[in-house]
Amino acid sequence: LLLPVVVFVISTTRLAEAARQRRLAALRLVGASAWQVRRIASGETLVGTITGVLAGWALFITCHVVADRVDVADESMFTADLAPAWWAAVLITLGVPLTTVLISLAALRGAVHDPLRSVRQATPIRRRLWPRLVPLVLGLAGAVFPWPQVYSSNAVRLAIPAGSVALVLVSVPLLLSWIVETVARRWHGGPVAWQLALRRLHLTSGTAARSVSAIAVVVTGVIALQTMFASLEHQALRLAGRAGAAPAQISIGGEEDRTGRDGMSATAAEVAALPGVSSVSPHHSISLQSGRSVARVVIVDCATAAASFPVGECRDGDAFLPEHTAGTDEQLPISAGQQWEILTTGSNATGAGTIAWTIPPLRHIGPSTDSSNTAELVLTPAAAAGIPMEIRSVRIEVDPTAQAPPDLEEQVRTVAGAHLPFPAVHRSVALTDSSAELRMVEYGLLLGAMVVFALIGCSLLVTAVEQIQERTRPMAVLGAVGAKRSTLVWSAFLQNAVPMLLALLLAVPLGCLLGGLIMVSLFAAPPVPDLPGMGAVLSFAAVSVLVVTALTAPALSKAMSSDGLHTE
Repeated sequence: LLLPVVVFVISTTRLAEAARQRRLAALRLVGASAWQVRRIASGETLVGTITGVLAGWALFITCHVVADRVDVADESMFTADLAPAWWAAVLITLGVPLTTVLISLAALRGAVHDPLRSVRQATPIRRRLWPRLVPLVLGLAGAVFPWPQVYSSNAVRLAIPAGSVALVLVSVPLLLSWIVETVARRWHGGPVAWQLALRRLHLTSGTAARSVSAIAVVVTGVIALQTMFASLEHQALRLAGRAGAAPAQISIGGEEDRTGRDGMSATAAEVAALPGVSSVSPHHSISLQSGRSVARVVIVDCATAAASFPVGECRDGDAFLPEHTAGTDEQLPISAGQQWEILTTGSNATGAGTIAWTIPPLRHIGPSTDSSNTAELVLTPAAAAGIPMEIRSVRIEVDPTAQAPPDLEEQVRTVAGAHLPFPAVHRSVALTDSSAELRMVEYGLLLGAMVVFALIGCSLLVTAVEQIQERTRPMAVLGAVGAKRSTLVWSAFLQNAVPMLLALLLAVPLGCLLGGLIMVSLFAAPPVPDLPGMGAVLSFAAVSVLVVTALTAPALSKAMSSDGLHTE
């Protein structure tokens, strides 16, 4: 998401680079020192960059003010949530100008050390391919390698694939400049407009590649993300169809009140009687502590315990010690007769502290059949008689029927509020809802791509106008000897279309490959291409070329007039 922005900053920094290099090389030839040339270039760059940073802050502040009035997928946000970290704000505010200055100085090496070559507009040095393939090979290797099976740390499992994706995206502009140069150098023959366009691309292949490199990175990244989200959406819809599109579960959480009455049982009984409720699964929970060890304890009846644990024969008063599950934390040394302390730091406790409690006789059972239930100790209500009611936490899972009324969640919230202090009631995200949210993310990607394409189209327009201004005299000569205006218009169109086409031919398969590798490596799911989304992205790119060509037509007509032949 961020790398296209970085590439865009780099490419816009080098707009009009050829004219700037010739101007600064001329200053170098008439006696300016290397330090003076670098200082002039830095000043020119900082004027535009600082203006852009200030405009960015103004845009952010404007969006910050109106953000709380915007809803996306029935979700909104508070203005206070859009406060960037101070270090990130400082890094961006100072880092963008610094980056642009360093890029400008790096691009001036030829003008400083060999100014005569820049003034004469000599043919650029041919680029080598193999150094540009290194980031691509490393990135694809990192995306293919099964990191989740090697590293258990989530940070490592996500950071290394993210770095691999970054390497692949960085390789796109590196390869694109070589591809544009190679095609322009090796393709011969064809109509006059085609030959004019290719010869100009041969002389300015770096400028042409930079003008569309940001588009190539955006297309690659967006197609990779579209492939990911389309695959996840397909997976969600498939699982929803397999599950029969069951209604989303309603969860009630909270704590018992300070009076010590059993609010959970009353809530569960009333909720079970509501129309549209299929089943109710209530349980209490507490936390035990012994030294540095903390154990989670659930208090359930036998029927609820049998749904998640292999308890076998069960009577009220039994206590169970589930077996340690492989892959989880080390099993705690819990045995009958030990004295543990009950943590009472919840909001309903009479005061923060601990209460001593002795472990009752235990029955060892197998591990939980529900991976989300990680309790170290399972108690039936009679076995937990010594645990005060007011320090217990409450959890009730409500399964609606397919014919549940739309306001069932509100009814459940009303019942819970009558028996529990400040209950938290929410509906879990259904698979179909997840699919809808993924689709909203895909639409957001298209909208973001359209905005970035508009910005990149502006830079492409500046590049095209600059090239026309540089060739005012040759184009005036062509117009004077009878060259058709349509030929030059087609030439200008091809100078934009050929790099764009090469960029898309590189970005589309690379984006699909990257998205597919991420799905297989991280999610172990088959990739599903998002053909409508890809078509929309490619349409944006094609429209940008047509719009840029249309906007450069007036400048092209002016350059063909006889005024360009006059010597000032």
